[in-house]
Amino acid sequence: MNSERLSTLIRSFQGLRIGVLGDFGLDAYWYADMTRSAISRETPLPNRPVVREDLAPGSGANVARLLHRIGASPIAFTILGRDWHGSVLRSLLEGEGIDLSGAIEAEGMTTTMFAKVILAAHDLEQEDSRLDFLDPEGPPDGARLELAATLEARFAGLDGLVIPDYEERGVIDAGLRGTLAHLHARHPGTVVAVDSRDRIGEFPGMVRKPNRIEAGRWLLPDREAAGCTVEQLIHRARDEAQQAPLFITLGAEGCAVLDGGHTLHIPAVPLAPPLDPVGAGDAFLAVLGAALAAGASPGDAGYAANLAAAVTVKKLRQTGTVAPEEMLALNDKTGPLE
Repeated sequence: MNSERLSTLIRSFQGLRIGVLGDFGLDAYWYADMTRSAISRETPLPNRPVVREDLAPGSGANVARLLHRIGASPIAFTILGRDWHGSVLRSLLEGEGIDLSGAIEAEGMTTTMFAKVILAAHDLEQEDSRLDFLDPEGPPDGARLELAATLEARFAGLDGLVIPDYEERGVIDAGLRGTLAHLHARHPGTVVAVDSRDRIGEFPGMVRKPNRIEAGRWLLPDREAAGCTVEQLIHRARDEAQQAPLFITLGAEGCAVLDGGHTLHIPAVPLAPPLDPVGAGDAFLAVLGAALAAGASPGDAGYAANLAAAVTVKKLRQTGTVAPEEMLALNDKTGPLE
């Protein structure tokens, strides 16, 4: 895609009302200065002297942030706990200008936080085990019912909806999937794009964006997902792509776009390491949803989403985001991908 065509596509994102329905979380980066570490008096283990903390929207909250940064007007449809994680996340999103009027608060629920501990010493950094703060029960049923009613009331005013369904016990349950199916049938012209880690097959008729492993588990459940070839996945996915476009992200091999009986392979943007994948899937989903909502062809939407993901992976030790000028600069640098 040449620069003029890409620029025109990005300009079409301006003001699009895109709902973001799904799992929102807070990302924390805690930097421990190991030159200050000592054996703890209470336990025979070295402590982690945290000297720096970076907080950012994560998961679906990062999808909303990305949509805002590419010019769309995202509306958050999610459930947050009334805890400090949720309070900080709300503050960060409000600071970005994101509409939280569709977000439901639930008493006693833990808002998801993923904390990355970075062990630093002199010029060296090493990531320690991540700390995941999760609610073991997931959102309460009453909050899900309230969210479903809110979505129903506002769906007709959306240009598109993206669904980051990332958590095993997250916002999207069978009841909400039923609501989505009903709304999608009533408003077939509204693009609904889904990224679901464990349930991608349970959103029939909607645009779906699995990665290679997720596609393998869904399309070839009798085989080891990591061993499935791209050709096998595409062969099994063709029937699914008759209902709505299907995008399979392939990491270093780019992505496959299936639309009806047509298949397009978009190669990966050539990038030198080091790379950090945090935020790449969010960027792909955000740009994909915005492009399709703006009327782009599946091929152009996949190209732009693939480019956005490539921008984010060069951003180390952070939840990657992308700005339009970064997409344009990378496209100019690499040239149109063949």
